[in-house]
Amino acid sequence: MVYESTSNGGVQFTNVNTWKDRSFYVGIHRSAIDVHRIAAVFEQLINKYGDRGQTPYNLNLANKYTDKALYCSQLVWKFYPEARY
Repeated sequence: MVYESTSNGGVQFTNVNTWKDRSFYVGIHRSAIDVHRIAAVFEQLINKYGDRGQTPYNLNLANKYTDKALYCSQLVWKFYPEARY
């Protein structure tokens, strides 16, 4: 499963096969951050933004500070500052 924000449903889990079907490349990053810290921050994201489209896709790409709607890289941007401490 991939936790992402798409213009087709907002923040949600989608099957990784959706990416393969579109011939996209998927990158995997191994982090020096403790796996327990990553899991805790990930749970915080799910609790804050949902996992079934509760948070819509952010069409205003210039507004990265909002929490009311998120675009794909904005969701990742929200994760990293919390995970590294």
